[in-house]
Amino acid sequence: MAHQVMTGRFVGRTEELALLLDLLARAAAGESLVALVGGEAGVGKTRLADQLAICAHEQGVRVLRGGCVPLGEEGVPFAPVIEALRGLAGELDPAELEKVAGPAHAELGRLLPDLAWSGTVAAGPDAATPPRGEAGTGSDIGAELDADLDLAALAGAAIAATDGMATDEAALAAARKGVLDAARRLRDELSGGYDPSLRPHHDLYLLEVSTDDGLLSLFEAGAQLAEAERVQSLRLSSSEEDMFERHLFTSVVQEIQTRMNETATFVAGINHSLAATRTSSGMTVRLHWNRDSDDPALRNAVELLRHDPEQLDERRRERLRRFFTGSIELARAESPGATYAVILPRVLDYRAWHRFHLTVVDASETSTRLTPQVFKTLSGGEAAAAVHLPLAAVDAYLAGADHRAPRLVALDEAFAGIDTHLRGPLLGLLVDFDLDWVIASHELWGNYPEVPSCQIYTMRRRPPALGVHTQPTRWNGRALVAGAEA
Repeated sequence: MAHQVMTGRFVGRTEELALLLDLLARAAAGESLVALVGGEAGVGKTRLADQLAICAHEQGVRVLRGGCVPLGEEGVPFAPVIEALRGLAGELDPAELEKVAGPAHAELGRLLPDLAWSGTVAAGPDAATPPRGEAGTGSDIGAELDADLDLAALAGAAIAATDGMATDEAALAAARKGVLDAARRLRDELSGGYDPSLRPHHDLYLLEVSTDDGLLSLFEAGAQLAEAERVQSLRLSSSEEDMFERHLFTSVVQEIQTRMNETATFVAGINHSLAATRTSSGMTVRLHWNRDSDDPALRNAVELLRHDPEQLDERRRERLRRFFTGSIELARAESPGATYAVILPRVLDYRAWHRFHLTVVDASETSTRLTPQVFKTLSGGEAAAAVHLPLAAVDAYLAGADHRAPRLVALDEAFAGIDTHLRGPLLGLLVDFDLDWVIASHELWGNYPEVPSCQIYTMRRRPPALGVHTQPTRWNGRALVAGAEA
């Protein structure tokens, strides 16, 4: 490991030092001066400045020191000025500091808002503590950290994170650039009065955040943002409560109630159609639309939503309010980044609270839930009745149409995959439901005893001839007859 060796004796640069001491004497006499020391890296510029500072201290001159932060091409704005002023603030009480600042205290307050430029300590979480960055304390960095922070664990994590890292100039330059880039990203992403900045402190770079409450450490700013988020969450809850009062018990509940009643009516219509199409053994199928969960809160909510919202007393309203508030909180936990436009449709979707299932009903009205295992035990006619549910749904859907309107249903590749012996009974159901149907199939003719009559068109194409030829055939309930119906 390389070590820097510095002797307490100043050697060389006597002419340069003499010139600087002369300037120092003129400055002490009241003349404002600036000295610029230039030279290549390693020629002794810093050592010369250190020697000048020692001589100035010996003469009773106050010395303020600030250094640039070598991060990227732009560096950190005002870094040496800020560091020098912090040293001054560490030496003077608030009244003296105000006197030195003079009319510039407002501008200086923008650079260091946590210092007492106006004669009183700025308000904020650290207003009663000594100013940060006092020269020579050596313990102010630890004081800035959260008291609950495990410093030993932090040190261990830092050692583990940097173990094995290169320490040559290229690696250090890359690390500095990474720090600057990270600080810039943080500055770009923060808003609402949070302005992060880097400042040098001995051999470290400290990241601080300027806010309306003063200059905060990164830990303090993080805690403040977390508290702001918590408060915002409470505000959202208040907004939800207001929304429930203004909308939930009026338009929203009425819309949910209307749709749930329409669905129940639709299911009842399907079951009415199914009851009229029993098999020879008296079996039919019944459709059920029930709650999908035994959760007491959901059960109570569904029951309450079936009532007129204007007739609900305050106790029942509170039960509904708790149900929807809990549902919103659960949806937020599952999708933290989701907006209300995404969450509310999910929470208010009554369809997610229910599930359809089928039962087989025999002649004695005994119901058995229809499962794949039960379906395998059914006879051919019973199986046909079990799979004709979509046709019953069409019948129920068209029940509200004008009696003069065609009850048209179009089936593409009808009954594909259905056993041949079941196709006749299924077509017979189209007749029983009085449906007008158009069917496309590559093998289905419709010539089944259950169908009293139908018109069939066979479409043929003979390449390379253009066009399609249609050949009409009619089923009259007994036989296929060539030609169309007269």
